[in-house]
Amino acid sequence: MAGQEFPAKQIVASGSEQFGVAWADSMYTARQQGVELVALATLFQVNPTAYMVHSDSGIGGVEDFPGKRVAVFYGGGVEVEYRAMLAAAGVDRSTIIETPGEFSMEPFLRRRVDVWPVYATDQPRAVRQQGAEIDLIFARDYGVVMMGDVLFATSTFIEENPNTVRAFVEASLRGWEWALANPEAAVDLVAEYNPELDRDQLTFEASQTIELLTYGPGARCVGYSDPAVWEAEHQMLLDIGVLEAPIPFEQVANNSFVEGYYAAKGIDCEG
Repeated sequence: MAGQEFPAKQIVASGSEQFGVAWADSMYTARQQGVELVALATLFQVNPTAYMVHSDSGIGGVEDFPGKRVAVFYGGGVEVEYRAMLAAAGVDRSTIIETPGEFSMEPFLRRRVDVWPVYATDQPRAVRQQGAEIDLIFARDYGVVMMGDVLFATSTFIEENPNTVRAFVEASLRGWEWALANPEAAVDLVAEYNPELDRDQLTFEASQTIELLTYGPGARCVGYSDPAVWEAEHQMLLDIGVLEAPIPFEQVANNSFVEGYYAAKGIDCEG
């Protein structure tokens, strides 16, 4: 899976680019490191990670991980969620046989690894097409709800270029709204520019992406950063030791552009 996040944070922080996309937790960890990144829109209200197991493996949940070989993508949000899920399930990490994840899923398909993190938006379908019978385990089933992709920029760029930021956020929201209202046309557009991709796979990915966008607060306002949801993730990051000290919501997320976009349509994102 794409478990190692593309270094969007470093690129935006350096000023090489003005906007980036990364998981919500990285806004907190960047701020802890002194890098002032701010989420402008929470796109994926829940992240797409699932933990894939063979249906005949006898692994029905996280409580069955001890003694099993589990692939881990170290150093990013996927590992953070994994740690939080183990803590929520009361599973001692030292009882698990961990192995570094890799791009190829051959170790899982050949049963050299028992549990494999995947993005539920695409990889499970591809594995099933290869004949594997699999089940998926989700961290949210254990009360761990981590957000996925957020659109972000540096606090300095936001302060100095509010009109540019507003235009970019609103264009992004219009694009997502169009895709939600016209999923088949969105698939057509992606296929047009990527003819090598399988259309059925793209259609599946579109259906899964819609669920991520409209989960929870996204059902009312795509892109809205719900302070309560962010605070829950913030507390979880503190509980598992990822954060050393509390960080206020206002330092890592800015709702004004999303709220302004929907207010012009007569929609109150806070409900």
